[in-house]
Amino acid sequence: KSDSPAEAEPGVIAGLDIEAETGRGGLLEGLDRSQWPESGEVVVGTVLATRLSVREGQLIAVISQDADGFPVSELYTIKAIVDSKVELIKTLGVVMPIEEAGTLLVMPDQAHELAVYGYDFQEADTLKASIMGIPALKDASIKTWREAVPEIVMVINVKKWFDLIFLSIVFIAAAAGIANTAMMSTFERKHEFGMLLAMGSRPRRIINMVVIESVILGLIGIVVGSIIGIVIVMILSRTGFNYAALGGGDADAAISYKEISFSLVIYPRLKLKQVFYGLIAVTLTSVLASLWPALIAARLEPVEAMHRT
Repeated sequence: KSDSPAEAEPGVIAGLDIEAETGRGGLLEGLDRSQWPESGEVVVGTVLATRLSVREGQLIAVISQDADGFPVSELYTIKAIVDSKVELIKTLGVVMPIEEAGTLLVMPDQAHELAVYGYDFQEADTLKASIMGIPALKDASIKTWREAVPEIVMVINVKKWFDLIFLSIVFIAAAAGIANTAMMSTFERKHEFGMLLAMGSRPRRIINMVVIESVILGLIGIVVGSIIGIVIVMILSRTGFNYAALGGGDADAAISYKEISFSLVIYPRLKLKQVFYGLIAVTLTSVLASLWPALIAARLEPVEAMHRT
């Protein structure tokens, strides 16, 4: 509540590791270091600050219960008003350093929730197993992000299917382009193919020629495309790509779901195996797309092919 006892609003006391939570994906992401709360200071969410009609520098009285259920209260100076990406902090949050919250709630050196960040979200189960091996946490309830927000897992699975459909369309278009190029090349060289067949070349050799040309065409495309793609990924891995910018200048840079913040700034990573998979896929696409023109070239009648030309 603010200076006036009549102005009171429910809130949530959040004792945080301020330095950790101001980093990427934290509850206070983007908060300037000059606004970090210190001893006797708090950060208040924008919605709660509006309801209380308070601003930076004013005193705010925090009333709560300690770990044993006894009432506690303290006056704090509002260091900053934060527009957090997490709805709970934005609407109800009274954020203070974890040491300050421990003193207020008589919970020194204690915490009720720990968030552990890993480098690879796909290794969450391995990270969980490692944490469960810590003796001090043997009685703790430990959940991976998949267990904490299973709805997000469903969204990711749906996205994988959409990605598969999109890639299928891309490869169908690529196959059509290669087949069209090979077909045009075949008809333009009917005379040459007819001469080769008349001189005793086997149809299999004609097929190999057309297929190899198509594979070379596909490989040139993937080499050029891979170079361009690698350069783009390397640049975006440093600068990031803000999907929120697609929604306009005022778009948020993060979304929250079940009090978990998801940044809309994507930092892609380069994996060589994906380049390898692309090489294999394009090669197979080139071979399959060129079979029809190759078979047409191999079945040409030598005399007819040379006559029509």
